[in-house]
Amino acid sequence: MKPLVLTDKIYGRVKITTPVIAELIKSKPFQRLKYISQLGVPQKFYYRENFSRYEHSLGVFILLQSLGASLEEQVAGLLHDVSHTTFSHVFDWMVNNQHRDDSHEKRHLNIIKSAEISSILEKYDYVPTRIADLKRYKLLDTHIPALCADRIDYSLRQFPQLSMARSCYKDLTVFNKVIAFKSKQPATTFGYNFLKLQISGWSGFENISRFQIFTQVLKKAIQSKVISKEDFYTRDERYIIKRLEMSHNGFILHRLSVLSQKSLANLPKSRQLLTNKFRYVDPPYISQNNLIRLSIADPKFRELIKHAKLLNEKGIYPPDIS
Repeated sequence: MKPLVLTDKIYGRVKITTPVIAELIKSKPFQRLKYISQLGVPQKFYYRENFSRYEHSLGVFILLQSLGASLEEQVAGLLHDVSHTTFSHVFDWMVNNQHRDDSHEKRHLNIIKSAEISSILEKYDYVPTRIADLKRYKLLDTHIPALCADRIDYSLRQFPQLSMARSCYKDLTVFNKVIAFKSKQPATTFGYNFLKLQISGWSGFENISRFQIFTQVLKKAIQSKVISKEDFYTRDERYIIKRLEMSHNGFILHRLSVLSQKSLANLPKSRQLLTNKFRYVDPPYISQNNLIRLSIADPKFRELIKHAKLLNEKGIYPPDIS
């Protein structure tokens, strides 16, 4: 088999020589992720650089491989987001599930058991139901505030400097079966930057406002039969965006025009208070052969976590564009 060569902005050049990984990457369900926005609202209507579920899923696989995870866990990591609907967690807002963000998890097993993916897995003696059970893979996914490959990759891709993301990645290791940093400084860099993403990014004014407005657009498009709910499961974003832009529906086109602006800050505010899911990480690092949580070693970081929680509970008032 000719090696599949990937080039990632964080992890560098990676050569794929494992047949099951190469075949899964080439499968149609996985290739669809190239056109699914990781941050929900597509780049055309977002306020900062976005990236795809495809990039993130490959990154999770590469990270797991570098951390010495089993091949089975690498397979599960590669496929962990394959069940995402178009526009990712915007779909959760559409179905009033924004504080859990787990709609894709409810259909994950069905996607893994779909003909193309299951046939590849079974060809290499993997059991689809086992691969779909993400709770068994602790390096891939574990509860907040611990580090896991999923959480590490999607946050590193949003760090303000690429050099910062790369230095954090290079300091990661597995110690006593958990992901940790080898030293305090990268743990500090990661912990503080993750909280900044939470405060000004995921639960910030621009992100929440755009989620709400884009959700309004999609609900109206379904109601007006511009698109169907089934499109979110079977289509990628290019199809739906094209349908929205060609709809001739004033409600839809007005809101897309608003979303095209790089900032919504100057628009009048509504009286509707909105909040988003709260995320934080308390990264452990190795010191004298022991694991130390950053919040234990750094009181300032401990206070910043409290501050971030309060800000999240306070919420934001999105624009009123009625």
